[in-house]
Order: sequence, then C-alpha cells, then structure tokens
Amino acid sequence: AAAAAAAAAAAEENRKRSGGGVRRAPNVDRYTGAAEVRQAAAGEGAVTAVVRLAPSVLCFATQRGGLHGWDLRAPGEAFRVRTPPQLGVITSMVTEAAGHGHLHRDPRWLVAGTAAGCLVLADLRFGVSVAEWQHPLGASAPIDSLALAHSPNTSASYGAGGGAGGARPLVWAAAGRDEVALWDVAEGACRRVLRVLRHPADVAARQLPSALSYRGGSLAPAPAPAGRSDWAAVGTTAGESDRTRLTQRLELDFRVGELQDAPPRQDGARCLLQLPSGALLAGGSDACVRLWCPGDPARSRVVVGPIAPQCRPRYEEVELPASACPVHQEVPASAAAAATAAGGGGDGGVGESVASAAARHDCHRDAVLRMAVVGTGMQRMLVSSGRDTAVKVWK
Repeated sequence: AAAAAAAAAAAEENRKRSGGGVRRAPNVDRYTGAAEVRQAAAGEGAVTAVVRLAPSVLCFATQRGGLHGWDLRAPGEAFRVRTPPQLGVITSMVTEAAGHGHLHRDPRWLVAGTAAGCLVLADLRFGVSVAEWQHPLGASAPIDSLALAHSPNTSASYGAGGGAGGARPLVWAAAGRDEVALWDVAEGACRRVLRVLRHPADVAARQLPSALSYRGGSLAPAPAPAGRSDWAAVGTTAGESDRTRLTQRLELDFRVGELQDAPPRQDGARCLLQLPSGALLAGGSDACVRLWCPGDPARSRVVVGPIAPQCRPRYEEVELPASACPVHQEVPASAAAAATAAGGGGDGGVGESVASAAARHDCHRDAVLRMAVVGTGMQRMLVSSGRDTAVKVWK
C-alpha cells in the first residue's frame, strides 16, 4: 500500500510538471513595432517598387528619382540609375538574382517596368541604363508585373543562352489585354506569348497578339527626352508653331496625361509568380489564378477562379502565320456549354456558381494582386491577396 501511494504521488508530481498533459506553445516574442531606418527624399515621391539584390542589398524605385541601390551595411547609396520622366513611373522590378538561388553572386542586371509600358534594362555593375524599350501599344499597355523567366530546359523552351541560368535578360511581362509576353530585353525581341481569349474566340484567335504587332514581335524604342534645342525654342522670337510643338513634347516627357482621368484598365494579369519548374502563375483581373506551362499546354489550367465546371477552358499552342513566335492561348468553352451555363442548366448557371464559390471562400471576388509561395518541400503553399481585401492560402 505504501509503494502504491508513493507511485501515485510521483505520477501526480509528473503530471503537474508536464502541465496536466496539455502541450503548451513555446513563448513567442511580442511584436514591438517598426523602426524607421531610411527615408527617401521628399522631392522624389513615394516608393513604388522594391526588389532584393543580395542578402544585405535592396533596390527601390521612387516616383521621380529612378532606381536606388541600398546596402543595409553602409550609410550611403550603393548605386543610382536615373530614369527620365517620359518613361513613366516604375511599377515593377526583377533582377537575375531574384528568381533562383544565386544570391551569393552579385547581380549584373535589373529590368524595370513602368506605367507607360516601358522596359528599362539597367547594368548594376556600372549603375547605368543600357536599353530602354516600349510595348507596341505604348502607354495604353502599362507593365503590371514582371517575373524572371526560368526553365530547367532553358534552351528548349526559350532559346539558347536564355532563362534565369543564362546570360540573357529574359523576363515575363504582363501588359496588354489578357496577355503575358516573354521578352529578351537586351534585344527587344518577343520569345513567347501567353494570352486568354474571350468571346468570340474564333475571331480573336486569328488576330496577332499586341506583343507581336510591331515588326513581328519586337519592342518599340522608348521615347527620347526633349533635347536642349526644344528648350531654346522658348523666347520672344519663337513662333506659334514652335511653342505648340514644345508644349506637346513637354506633355509627353512629363506624362501630363496621367494627371487626367485615366481610361478603364484592360483585363489581364495583375501579378506573376515564376515557379522553379518553369511554370508561371498569373493572377488576373477576373479573380482567377492560372498555371501556364510553356511548351506543354496540356498541363496549363485555371488553378482557382469563379468558373463554372462546364465552362472550363482548354489550352493550345499555335504559331500564327505572321510570326514564328509561339502563342500559348486559353480558349474558352464551347458556345453550347457556355449557353447551358448561362441558361441555368446543370448547377444553376455561372452567376449561381460564382456566388456559391465565393460563399465557400473557394476563390477571390475581385482581381488577384499579389502572390507568394511559402514553406519548403511538400509543405509549400500559395498565398494570394486580392482587391477584395482577402488573403487566401492554398495547398
């Protein structure tokens, strides 16, 4: 009896030490707020984009100050690349070190996209801009997002010497109506186009994508800034035609049109995320997240989105006669299936399907604006945020 009592007392003591059989979470440091480390000059406007170049080096862009290199270990700037105002406000940046595991090596180049549809290639070794291009549609096709092109079989997918592991600056750019194009920014040449066809698909499928509308798949030269001779035209002896021409040129240089009411934005991808396998995730204005597999259309699909089951699109890759650049396109469901869904057949139609999907939190209710992958190995998850103020995690 004494031995049993001693054993019971020992068990009770162990239970108290272990918390009564309840696993307690480890202590977590409390959030103590943020500290201001550096502030951009007030005259340069807001910071519009940030990208990491190295573990201790960042690059940020401002509205009026161009690109700034920031070494967290040093008080001054690592480099600065000025961008003229006629190129537009920088909206997105990507560097060769951002898409793969070469952070131990200093990046050599950076590509910036602007609200005026321009792509700027900067040489980070010397802090200069070496190439400036503009989308064939000009300022009506702003660069919404950029992603570094990467493929395990780069030479087969994008051409020899390209991709994240090569020397060529190949980037995916979301610009134009429902289009994402792969650009060689050094040459200003288009290598591949991804596009979503809307109804009527039979007419749109025969038309060239906007990325291929200039010289069969080339970027147009970026607009040059006004020269000193334009400023010299202002004076007491300047004619009315000189003043009119100067006013028009300055309006172009300083993007005066952006101060006016902007036209409605075209549908298309709002964010891009390159995967190590070479596939590309695109979050669209239609609340869909699409998986594009260049060279393998059978694997492309809509990952999440408010699409009725009978309206699932199909994917194909074609080469249009006017260009040798492959076009990977999403073709909508047949007219019969779409009519059945719209008429309320099957599960109650597209409207009811979208409403039920939103109620189940199966998709976003508005444009998908940002995406990121978290975790490692088999525990990787996709995090997306949208204009509907929702942040969703997908397994």
